[in-house]
Amino acid sequence: MPRQRLLLSKAQFMERTLYLGYATRYSLTGPPWMEYLRGVIDYPGRKKIVLAGRQVGKSAMCAGEACAEIVCEDDFTVLYGTVDNNKLKNFTNQKLDPMVTNSPLIRRHFLSGKTVKDNVTDKRFSNGSMIMVRNAKLEQNLRSPSTDSLKLDEIQDMLADNVYIGVKSMFTSPHKLVALYGTPRSFQNIIQGYFDQSTQNEWMIPCEACTEVKSTGGTTAQTRHWNRIGPRNVTASGLVCARCGSPIDVRRGEWVRMFEGMEYEGFRVPEPLSPFTDFSELMAELENPLIPEGQKMNEIFGLSWDTADRWLTETELREACEPRPEDRFPLRLYGSHAEMPPEVQGLVRNQYVVAGCDWSLNLEGGAETVIFICLLDLRNNLVPVFAERIPKNLSWDEQVGYIGARLREFQVNLFAGDVGAAGNRNVQIAEALGRNKVVQIEWGAGKIVREKFRNDVRVLNINRTMAFSDLKTDLVTKGEIRLPLWEDFSRYAQDFLVVTVEEDRLGRLKYDHPVKSHDDAVHALIYANIARKIVLGVPVHHLVANAEEEQ
Repeated sequence: MPRQRLLLSKAQFMERTLYLGYATRYSLTGPPWMEYLRGVIDYPGRKKIVLAGRQVGKSAMCAGEACAEIVCEDDFTVLYGTVDNNKLKNFTNQKLDPMVTNSPLIRRHFLSGKTVKDNVTDKRFSNGSMIMVRNAKLEQNLRSPSTDSLKLDEIQDMLADNVYIGVKSMFTSPHKLVALYGTPRSFQNIIQGYFDQSTQNEWMIPCEACTEVKSTGGTTAQTRHWNRIGPRNVTASGLVCARCGSPIDVRRGEWVRMFEGMEYEGFRVPEPLSPFTDFSELMAELENPLIPEGQKMNEIFGLSWDTADRWLTETELREACEPRPEDRFPLRLYGSHAEMPPEVQGLVRNQYVVAGCDWSLNLEGGAETVIFICLLDLRNNLVPVFAERIPKNLSWDEQVGYIGARLREFQVNLFAGDVGAAGNRNVQIAEALGRNKVVQIEWGAGKIVREKFRNDVRVLNINRTMAFSDLKTDLVTKGEIRLPLWEDFSRYAQDFLVVTVEEDRLGRLKYDHPVKSHDDAVHALIYANIARKIVLGVPVHHLVANAEEEQ
């Protein structure tokens, strides 16, 4: 007998079937009252983004949506990604597991059978559906799973490239549900970039005291002042109208769409909407001069604040392109080895030559494969002599053939390429050049030396933050990277100029770039600089991460 489908919205289904604990049913009507989440849950489209303050019910909503999706659809896969292993475990242990084990519908009908699997990172149910919980800072965790619903939490601390890859990796699914959640940081942060592509819904609350009756041409209309919640609405006793100061009731609010026809449906959910808000404590926090203003705007009101700085300025790049008194010839980018003057060809024959390549999956669009081939001058500075963005219409094999020919032409001693988007291209390069001339780079976040092999080709797990910091030090402070003349280098400069740096809550630096911009050339030069240090025997232990920490 075919399964009967109930005509319920997703929020109604969650309220009727899901439990937060042994006797606590999931509810939006209260207590506690959280009706503002109903519009977020029941949005019927495929893509949504939520800018959230604290204590607004985001995590429980996310777990509930995942449970509803796997119950209502057979062979359906949900991928929940967050930014570190601690948050991953907390989400599973505090939100997902209690909901799965305490909800009678799931416990009775979906947790029995040989195919059922239940651990911290993987939950497979008897109808073939799955919930996978992953560390989304690792690119490979977003590329490999076959996913129908992608839920990325804390995206403000993720890399723009990883979010983009996660969204694009769902191309085989007929569902392609995408939900992005997080707390804003700077205007350059990834979460603001995605919110800018959204409808930017606001929970607008009317003020009954500001009601006016207007008559025009025999028609009478009643107007009220509607409040978009911000600092002027908060007092120690609760929410007030920003215009007249009268109390306003969050339960009388409604979602108002600011823009139409956008890619994402966006929702801002500030903390003062939450029934758990202690307004006296919140007011004390707002008046505390020791708490940065940006942190208040981010975490309380879900608003971005301009805190990010540019990693490199155009002035710094131009200065790195300026000739030095000791130069015997101008530094240029050449189209081929034959184009180089005899002096440069002599350096190629007698000095180390290294290369860095940032591979791109061009079928995903956007990013491009970029290669830098660099010689080491007489002072062992890194000097790019060849650079190219590989045309997107080239297949993987054609890319390998073209780049391999350039590596042989310039007599490259060591090639460094990223693992993430490479597929088997680094292995093919190794087969052509020799495995001792290839090193693969994999981004990580730890600080312990870790070297491994993949397909018999060496892999270094590199601390991404340290690698970015190291490149700027070598380029700006030490002057160990000599860029070509600006007229040659300028076509790659934008990749460097879009990179921003900001601190997270723990004071850790994060380098990223805004949505719809690309930093492919930066990665290629970082890889070439790592290759320089390897051939010179310069220690790189401060760059090498512990791969096991990030699995």
